[in-house]
Amino acid sequence: MSHLRERGWIIGLLFLYLVAAGLVLRIPHTYMREDEEIAFRTTSRDLIFTLRYQVEADVQAPAWFILFWGWQQMAGSTEFSGRVLSILITMLTLAAAYRLARLWTGAPQPGWFAAAVLGVSAYFTIYALEIRPYALVMLLATASMGAFWRWQRRRTPRSALIYGASVAAMLYAHYLLAFLVAVQMIYVWVFERGWRSPALLRQGLGAAASALALWLPWLPAFFNQLATVRAVELASGSARGLAGIGNTTEPTTLQAVGRLLSLASNGQTLLLMLVLLWGAVALRRSRSYGLALLWGLGAPAAALLANLFVAVYTPRYVSYLTVGLGLALGMALATFPARWRWAALVAFTVLNLWTLPSQFPRERIPHRLLFRQISQTARADDVVFFDGLNIGENLLRWQLDHYLTKPDRRQWVTDAAQVGEARRVWHVTDAWFDPVVQAHFRLVERSRPLQQVIGRCDRDWCFLAQLLEGPPQRSPTWFGDQLGFLGADVEADWPAVIAARLWWQVERTPDQDYSIGLHLLAADDTLVAQADGPIADQFSGVTPTLSLVPGRLYIDRRALLVPPDAPPGSYALALVVYDWMTGRRLPLADGQDRLIIWRGDWD
Repeated sequence: MSHLRERGWIIGLLFLYLVAAGLVLRIPHTYMREDEEIAFRTTSRDLIFTLRYQVEADVQAPAWFILFWGWQQMAGSTEFSGRVLSILITMLTLAAAYRLARLWTGAPQPGWFAAAVLGVSAYFTIYALEIRPYALVMLLATASMGAFWRWQRRRTPRSALIYGASVAAMLYAHYLLAFLVAVQMIYVWVFERGWRSPALLRQGLGAAASALALWLPWLPAFFNQLATVRAVELASGSARGLAGIGNTTEPTTLQAVGRLLSLASNGQTLLLMLVLLWGAVALRRSRSYGLALLWGLGAPAAALLANLFVAVYTPRYVSYLTVGLGLALGMALATFPARWRWAALVAFTVLNLWTLPSQFPRERIPHRLLFRQISQTARADDVVFFDGLNIGENLLRWQLDHYLTKPDRRQWVTDAAQVGEARRVWHVTDAWFDPVVQAHFRLVERSRPLQQVIGRCDRDWCFLAQLLEGPPQRSPTWFGDQLGFLGADVEADWPAVIAARLWWQVERTPDQDYSIGLHLLAADDTLVAQADGPIADQFSGVTPTLSLVPGRLYIDRRALLVPPDAPPGSYALALVVYDWMTGRRLPLADGQDRLIIWRGDWD
């Protein structure tokens, strides 16, 4: 056991690496929300612009935005690098939480267990990845709690001043960390009976003075932000309560409390409460456990109560509770009997890992994924028709600029009339159930059958990119007076396979059943490979010519397997239409009985 105590930091480091790996693996499945785009926009110029924006047009504290601006100068302004910054800050938070748990308990296990608990917490994971101040908020809350605990243990003016500096740092990161300060003061008053200690009161006043002195330079900006937000709230009609930000917060209701508990427990509120209750019994004399509970439960409770009068609550504003809750759970699990302790931790983390995805946001549209899929499939001359979408909206525009690399912006249109004669059109919308949007879609689809659908439209989110493609030829080449051929798209993966899409249309249903032959011919006209049979439409399947509907486009997909012993040379693809019973071919207008649709050389 003493060996583990001496080497505990190594195991703690292993836990940190595992959590970091989990967060990095989560990045590809995390998509931006509106506030994250604001973070990029407000730090896109010089540092003066970043600070002026916060003072004049926003209500945020400045510390994280300064840090994020500096980070972008080194790592670039990408979504990935922004999340990496949050992960790096989170690693410092976990390290500080481990040290705090060890300081509180004198043992490494509670710190290990807390790191494991936080690693499978959906609440912690969401805000450890956000390109917003919340990772820094969690770090500074942890650092402040460490400084606060040292002050309470040492009771020296120096430790009080250090704690005061930590309070100023928190307020430079997020104003609503004031609720954590309130909880710390409640702890001093109730658990440490600060009212009985004049020296402690004097030190507390000194801590407050140091915090105010350090925060004083930002105070005028803070008052300007208060006036700005109040004016905006009153003008928009979203004001709620005496102050606060009504349009970004939610009222205190039983449903709001339930959602917070569900998020904090990965949907396992009963399990969370049972473990905390076990800890309350096993650690009933532990003031550090009481402080962790005040941090994890008391601070959000204070925010929810204050939210009855001022609009200050939304889950992200109290995300720092996750560290306190993780410490309380880690301490509680570490009090299990020695032979069951690790089994309890494994069971707890496995259950939470299983329910982890249930708490991740479902309403965020995965623009990055969708636009990258379009770019991979699109051709340079495709037209992208944004129907019912405001491509000037900030988040959408940022995603388009960064991830829709093809087609070029010159091919983006917002009006059905601008589609013109383009062969391939991407119909992109987030309002599929709008009758006007569907009317536009049908208009474009008349001459361009649907080929591919990217995205979906359900109760979580709606965003569809549908590829509509017309035939290569506007005028058909007629086989007899029966089948109109509108061109072919040929893809040669030589020498393995040649794939072709054959486009057909009829003016009237043919009078008999014809077979279609796609023949690969060598330079000496020798037949090398063939694929014969009825039309195999990509939507309706095998379709005899006797079943063809006039006016409808049919896309016949065929593949020719090239013999492995085919010699290098020139090759051609010939198309024939014939009566499968007699072998009689339908002639072309020039009297030929076959149409060469492709030529290629194999060296």
